[in-house]
Amino acid sequence: FKGFNVIVVGECAGLTEFMMFAAAVIAYPAGWFSRLLGLAIGIPILFGVNVFRIAGLLVVGIYKPTLSEFAHIYLWQGTMILLIGGLWMAWIRFVVPENAGAPFRS
Repeated sequence: FKGFNVIVVGECAGLTEFMMFAAAVIAYPAGWFSRLLGLAIGIPILFGVNVFRIAGLLVVGIYKPTLSEFAHIYLWQGTMILLIGGLWMAWIRFVVPENAGAPFRS
């Protein structure tokens, strides 16, 4: 696009991010309904942010090509990791029942 070539490879599709989030949700001691709800909400959010990330990298590459490597390797990878952790913590806070993760029940 405008002299800037982009190749979206398998690693850029977001599958690793989806699997990391899904593993965290499934491994947490919660009911299956809460887990499925977390996956149904979290994975589309990750997908949307990943599409935005790819589009943003294209824009950066066109208008500021010297920043494209930094944006790709550091900015967006760090952002995706923080997003995965943030979504997981929000899921625990707002979806999982309060006593689901308690190690001992009285």
